[in-house]
Amino acid sequence: MADRIGRKKVALMSICGLLMEEMAVRLIYWYSEYISPRAVWFTPLFQIYGGGTQVATSMVYTIIADIYSVEERANIFFIVSAAILLAEILATPLSAWMMARSLWAPFLLGGVCEVCGVLAGLGVPETLPSTMDSSDEEANEDSDAPSESPSWRDRLRHALGQLSHLTTYIWGSRNSLAISVAFLTASVGRQSLQLMLQYVSKRFSWSMAEASFLISLKGCINLVGLLVLLPLVSRWLRRYLSAVTMDLRLTQASGVILVSGFAIMALAGRPAVFALGVSLSALGWGFYSTLRSVASALVDESQNGILNTTIGLMQGVGIMTAGPLLASAFRYGMSLEGVWLGLPYMVGTGLFFIAGCATWVIRVG
Repeated sequence: MADRIGRKKVALMSICGLLMEEMAVRLIYWYSEYISPRAVWFTPLFQIYGGGTQVATSMVYTIIADIYSVEERANIFFIVSAAILLAEILATPLSAWMMARSLWAPFLLGGVCEVCGVLAGLGVPETLPSTMDSSDEEANEDSDAPSESPSWRDRLRHALGQLSHLTTYIWGSRNSLAISVAFLTASVGRQSLQLMLQYVSKRFSWSMAEASFLISLKGCINLVGLLVLLPLVSRWLRRYLSAVTMDLRLTQASGVILVSGFAIMALAGRPAVFALGVSLSALGWGFYSTLRSVASALVDESQNGILNTTIGLMQGVGIMTAGPLLASAFRYGMSLEGVWLGLPYMVGTGLFFIAGCATWVIRVG
């Protein structure tokens, strides 16, 4: 859809869907005397309008890919990733500080931030390339244009056609399949970090306050890596490699670092060794940005929309799969004890190994 009606429209639809969800949650809690709080279970249905967070993020990256050249793209992706990370780091202590004064203050501030996101989206220019092949446009119009009064069967047929088109794209070439596999498995693997507080508190008998130190450590090293180390390494490598090859080599190196870091975390028997693994894995977090840059460089600019939609789909499937998979690994590891306590991070190591192997299948020319 983004390659047909425009990136800005799809992005605004996604942000508006998220805004409606957030407003619904706040209304339910505000009128909790009349509306059961369990009604919030149904608020994610608003994400049907626009596709939710994954589609909104995909459109942001698509717009960046449309605007910036191959040489600039990776560094811009680093900055966007760092901005998201910084917001996550600041949100927790800021919310805690505000909640100490009023429970509603951070809740309402979140809604204001969502509104600001919509207003900012209105100022974003449309970047859909105007040089798309006329034959492609005609094909899209013929296949996608709804009838005057489409029935539910027509809508279902249209949705299945879009899914079929996406599947064909994924399986259409070795590069697109490898990139999809890499994003899928790496997205599952990164979710194992969500268990860090529980894992450290049980494995090393740390309090939650002590365990949260590792979250801060990871965030700080992530920021340094994304804003300082990776741009410096990119500048040095650009003397010897083309932009696409450089991004691919950085992706492969980041994959090795992630596998090494998670392996150390899985086998660590002491807190200091575990912290070393966390620090090492944080240095490999540029994997996602450089891989996305490689993917954007390997497709025609008119296909940036479907590329980032595919990546968003893979990440969404990965997040949904990660919950039950890693929770089961965590429970089973705790029942076995010994070295098997690190089973969630063993699973993460294996997933990042698959993602890393997939990047070595990619060919840039």
